[in-house]
Amino acid sequence: MYNLKRSNTIIAGLPGLLVVALLVVACRDSVSPGHRAPAGPEGWLVEPPPQPPPPSPPPIKPSLVITLVNNSAAARLPGCGVDPFAPLAGLTSTIEADVTVLNDPGNTITAVTVALGPENPGGSLCGTTTTSVAGHMAHFTLGVDFGVPPPMCAASLQDGCTYTLTATAEDATSGVSSEFTIKVAPVPT
Repeated sequence: MYNLKRSNTIIAGLPGLLVVALLVVACRDSVSPGHRAPAGPEGWLVEPPPQPPPPSPPPIKPSLVITLVNNSAAARLPGCGVDPFAPLAGLTSTIEADVTVLNDPGNTITAVTVALGPENPGGSLCGTTTTSVAGHMAHFTLGVDFGVPPPMCAASLQDGCTYTLTATAEDATSGVSSEFTIKVAPVPT
């Protein structure tokens, strides 16, 4: 008897459940298009906020490029004196170099410094090693003093010593020149 009562309650509850289901469907279909969620029930889902834009790339750092005007010269005498025999050997006593500043639209690089590269120890530059930049260019006229005692490479009168110049400036990528040769001018006999 208990089972019969229970089944009547379930059966009696079915029409009520059916009415609720029909009302839900009817209400859903009768809502005006302006009040409906876009794309139906799946549009009711909340999407995550958009990702922030990526950070801006860092500004391009200015860089230095060295161009040698000549690639060989006579060594200077100790104390940076000009060797009087250099012209007789067909050698000049200076190395000329232009340093160009690239990627510097705001003209932030105002001075450039040059030094001998590390490939041949011994020797020092003669002349002004820090120069102002004008029109993205700095010009250098330099000599090389082998010093006392001269480096081992200076013993070869034929080959001389091979060097490079390194250019540096604050907030710029440094530059390295191509190689140049410094020779001891032979004494005429």
